[in-house]
Amino acid sequence: MGEGQGPSRRLNWKTAAISCAALAALVSWRLVVELRRPLPPTPSAIRLVLAPPDGAVLGAADQLLDAAVSPANDEVVFVATVDGVSRLWRRPLASDRATPLAGTESASSPTWVTGQRVVSFFAGSSLKQTNLDTGATTVVADVADAAGAAWAADGSVLVGHLRGPIERWREGRATAATTIEAGDAAHRFPVFVDEQTWLYLAERADGRRVVRLVRPDGQRDLTDADGHGVAAAGWLLYPRGGALLAQRLAADTGALEGRAQALVTAVGVSPIGRTHVAASSRVVLSAPPSERRYRLQWFNREGTGQEVVSEPGDYWQVRLSPDERQVAVTMLEPLLRTLDVYVLRSGSGSPEPVSLGLAADTDPVWSPDGTTLLFRSIRSGQAQLYTRRVGIPGAAEEPVAQAQKPGTVGSVPSDWTRARGGTIVYAATPEGRSNTDVFQLNAGTRETRAVVATAFNESDARLSPDGRWLAYASDESGQLEVYVSGWPTGPRTRVSHAGGRKPRWGGTSVYFLRGDGELVRADRAGAAPAFSVPQRVLSLPGVRDFDAGPSNGRLLAIVPAPSNGARDAGALVDWQAALIRSTEK
Repeated sequence: MGEGQGPSRRLNWKTAAISCAALAALVSWRLVVELRRPLPPTPSAIRLVLAPPDGAVLGAADQLLDAAVSPANDEVVFVATVDGVSRLWRRPLASDRATPLAGTESASSPTWVTGQRVVSFFAGSSLKQTNLDTGATTVVADVADAAGAAWAADGSVLVGHLRGPIERWREGRATAATTIEAGDAAHRFPVFVDEQTWLYLAERADGRRVVRLVRPDGQRDLTDADGHGVAAAGWLLYPRGGALLAQRLAADTGALEGRAQALVTAVGVSPIGRTHVAASSRVVLSAPPSERRYRLQWFNREGTGQEVVSEPGDYWQVRLSPDERQVAVTMLEPLLRTLDVYVLRSGSGSPEPVSLGLAADTDPVWSPDGTTLLFRSIRSGQAQLYTRRVGIPGAAEEPVAQAQKPGTVGSVPSDWTRARGGTIVYAATPEGRSNTDVFQLNAGTRETRAVVATAFNESDARLSPDGRWLAYASDESGQLEVYVSGWPTGPRTRVSHAGGRKPRWGGTSVYFLRGDGELVRADRAGAAPAFSVPQRVLSLPGVRDFDAGPSNGRLLAIVPAPSNGARDAGALVDWQAALIRSTEK
């Protein structure tokens, strides 16, 4: 029976492929026809499909749609990926053909520059511009950990960040455009409403997200949202509950009016809050939630890709055991939809659960002998540290008792060393304060002591393989940078100067991330904490986490798995008509 069905199945696939190609051609023809027609007085919204260029997939990594519609409603610039390389593409809306823009490799967050035929974008740690008439690409500013940009009519640009306030860049200099309020963690994705009014997404420390409006007379919270909002033609478009909602935004008061209406029933949001949407007064592009999966892959210290060690899955964190023969990962459990800790052993790509249940278990750290995992668990709203032996069925989870002084909240473990009877390194918020510091916990006496304590946020502290140095991230400069200090005390130096997060030791080198997945390495010179100028190792767009082997610096990273096929975005033409008709009923 199997042999008899083979040719039939192949014929069905061929038939389906021909049908899909014909449908795509029809959709492209309809898009050209509809956008060349003059605007009818009261049309209904036209729903079409925006397909990627041949051989490409839309977006990059978690951002399925990363695009900007021109203010004149005549073309769109978007990110698409071919053979693992993402770049900007340009497509007139009255055409079915898109062309790549030279010099825009690794681009993200395209934005039209007000009053010019110029599009800006981020690539690595740089804000760049490409001139659509001349094709010239120039660097505007070095910006680390950027999250969105918006150009003002006076030539300045607002830039959001993964952490911290929005900055206004003008002639190569940056000033703060917002102030981090109590409870805020970051201000991202600014969007202009008019010359004096703009929006941004406030990421709250408790995980809540708020669309906030800035006017000359102050600012206000407009609404809770799943991701950033977009202003177009007197409407605010924002995601909530999986849908893209539209609500009137009063020009004179800046207040939301009327009830919210669902413009699109399913819209995606990236992990950092960027909504899969691009809008102008006539066209709205949107994409559903990404079904992108991830995998674990080795890279050598020069950045060359090596073997893949796991099946695709929803991986979030990775930690190598001291002998590099086991890997602890944090994965999203598909049934309970909670984060749990798993272990992958050498030679097996099947993860074994270490923690399972309704609690959120994260941040695994190996014991010095590689037999036990330490992890953070949130149970009944409280964060607690637990340990569990690995490879022993039925092994109990043991809570880690901590001394109450100094009092800390929300401990996040990052390292565990044999020194001084066994020392656990973790980040926590001191009682009565809002910033995080680095502490050490003696595994024998359970006594705690602050190691790096300032008025700023320090986190992700990792000890060097020889136990003499501590690398960590701090935002004392206004953005996250990587620092190294002596352990437990000693001289300190700043390793990165253009942004840096997730420091990892590989031998005597420190690896870290900056920008959108740019992996960088700085080498230690001599016994003192002096490091070479950080050098780019490779670009890993969409990378979630990575770890480095303690001896040879080989890297294991969580990277997007190859897509199984093209991903399409939806296009709504004359989208306001349906909303206006609904409000008039």
